[in-house]
Amino acid sequence: MEKKILAMTMAICIALTIGFVYQGFRIVELEQELLFCMNCKDVFNLNMRLKSCTCGRSRGRYQDDLNASFKGSAIPLGFANKSFIAAIQNQPKEGPGRGFEAFVVESNCPTFKKLSDD
Repeated sequence: MEKKILAMTMAICIALTIGFVYQGFRIVELEQELLFCMNCKDVFNLNMRLKSCTCGRSRGRYQDDLNASFKGSAIPLGFANKSFIAAIQNQPKEGPGRGFEAFVVESNCPTFKKLSDD
């Protein structure tokens, strides 16, 4: 029983960190945007408050429930949610982890805009 509680607690912590909420026995998607700083190599998520990487050269935030913006040396990232959820749900106890599809968001994305660094 303790192992199940520990596993469930770890799953919730991981899910909340990456933008998913664990409800019962299924994971429900939440909107999530990530930035990769080309300078310090941090990967970080966004919320409604301005967030930045460790070196401070990349920063961004949500403008509303759909749109986000960023500045600096950041590259926007995304991942295929279905393959990511499947990887979480099928995490092996040992050996190589389960892969999932990740991608760089297009530079002209209408909902994730790079702002000038003035």
